[in-house]
Amino acid sequence: KGCDDIFQKILYCVRMEMEMEMEMEMSQKIPKLGHNMEKDITTHPHSPPNSSYLSNSFQDNKQLLQQWFQQKTSMVPISNNNDVAPPPPLPRILILDGGVSTHLESMLLKQRRANNEETNESVFTHRKLWSSSLLLTNAGKDAIRTCHEQFYTAGADIASTVTYQCHYLVCHDKEEGKNWKECNVDSMLRDGVSLAREAGRNVLSSSLCGNRRLFVAASIGCYGAALADGSEYCGNYGVTTDQLYNFHFQKTSILLSSSPDILAFETIPCVEECIAILQVLQTLGKKEVLPLTSVWLSLACCNGTQLNDGSNVVDALKVMNEMDPNGWMLHGIGINCCSFLHVVPLVQLIVQNMVESGIKRALVFYPNSGEEWDASNETWVKGTGCTSPKEFASLLSKAIGAVDDTWNEVVKSGKVGSSGNNCSGGCSNIPIVVGGCCRTDPSTISAIRGMVDKL
Repeated sequence: KGCDDIFQKILYCVRMEMEMEMEMEMSQKIPKLGHNMEKDITTHPHSPPNSSYLSNSFQDNKQLLQQWFQQKTSMVPISNNNDVAPPPPLPRILILDGGVSTHLESMLLKQRRANNEETNESVFTHRKLWSSSLLLTNAGKDAIRTCHEQFYTAGADIASTVTYQCHYLVCHDKEEGKNWKECNVDSMLRDGVSLAREAGRNVLSSSLCGNRRLFVAASIGCYGAALADGSEYCGNYGVTTDQLYNFHFQKTSILLSSSPDILAFETIPCVEECIAILQVLQTLGKKEVLPLTSVWLSLACCNGTQLNDGSNVVDALKVMNEMDPNGWMLHGIGINCCSFLHVVPLVQLIVQNMVESGIKRALVFYPNSGEEWDASNETWVKGTGCTSPKEFASLLSKAIGAVDDTWNEVVKSGKVGSSGNNCSGGCSNIPIVVGGCCRTDPSTISAIRGMVDKL
């Protein structure tokens, strides 16, 4: 049995190398999209993507995840290689990593202290790029790879790339624009995906995560994050929908060329930006450059009912349902970087909307620790929020329980929609992605892993 296990691991590593080569081939075949592509904001029939150039094994992995997002969790993956037994089907709950950027900051500050180096200056060299500035150096890339490996080893199924605040606005910045070209940002975005892939392969080859599949979510931050002035916390940008469209379209197109498993639009604080993102997905869907890529959109909320700009969460959900009534483009919806205190009421609100609208999507929630930030002293206020990994996992457990409880209550009330992709059945097959955001680290993910495995 020991020899057989070793043989299986060797075959799996060979297969992963083949997938890496096919990913590179795919990135060359996806066309580079222009910035003036005509947009059509009406809902369109989704066409199956032309993915004949994908390797069978790589296609299986991405297809399995998309089937999971579409509530087909009972489907067992079929391996095209008779010598390699595929991992088991995906569970109902997948675990996302934690606050990658804040953990990177903590890691690098710890290294500085160990080396008796100055710790007053930020470990991220470009404020407007935040943690993405680490993609500019080999040392930074090594730190990112190590960070991903730590989260995977702790129990995460999905790693989010360090591209949240990597954007093209820096090329037009009055102070730094002359030092930047768009091709520089292109390379950073692609490197972000590649580093997460490498980390996953390293962990799999070391047998530290057992017989699991590991996925990569390309992080796409909101427009406000790129401004680096706290606009994501208010959502009042003062720009047009077309400007928001162009911002997301360019970044999304390049990230797709690196073939992530998931596109994660994160911390979206206003309805207008939701509309722009759906328009981007419609354009890319028509151009058939969303080859088996799952997509989620997570909202930034200031309380249990409102987005950060003060508009109602239900208004954002209404826009998504109207622009994508069958869940063909947007496979998951949820919340991130809000206080853990708001998670349960927000989950209840989203689930209620699913039942009443008749439109199912995967549910994604990864709150922050709830700690308060002292802007004047640029430090976190001690004694605020939830810093105990065990307690944080317990709070998420309540949110997971609220999914089925809310569903059953709404169904019992008779408020069941008949449109969309049909929510008339039970919700036991609704996929859930759960994790952490700012100030959550691998110890938090380890606690969440333990909690989920006991459910």
